[in-house]
Amino acid sequence: MLTRINDILAFVIEIASLVLVTNWAFSIPVHRWQKFLLAGVALLVFVVVWALFFAPTARYPLKGPMRWILEFIVLFFPFLRFHRGRMWFSVLAGVVIAVNLIIQSNMGRADW
Repeated sequence: MLTRINDILAFVIEIASLVLVTNWAFSIPVHRWQKFLLAGVALLVFVVVWALFFAPTARYPLKGPMRWILEFIVLFFPFLRFHRGRMWFSVLAGVVIAVNLIIQSNMGRADW
């Protein structure tokens, strides 16, 4: 039961990070077509990095503590956008991401 809940939480965190990366790109003050281009590139970079290093079928899977540190950075980075206005949201996101990754490591998820 805890495994499924944690997997769902991990999925929600990943989707939230994707949405926030795209939202960040749209918030940059440039021309409208450049916003769409920037959002597409930001989303593509996030997805490629995730697919190469962190996905269950990753081409270059990372193992051990380095995986968890880098995965935390990749997932938490989009939430830093809230650091100025709603710092509590950034802190809460960081705690939730860290707890999720700790549970995953205890479940052996690094050995996909």
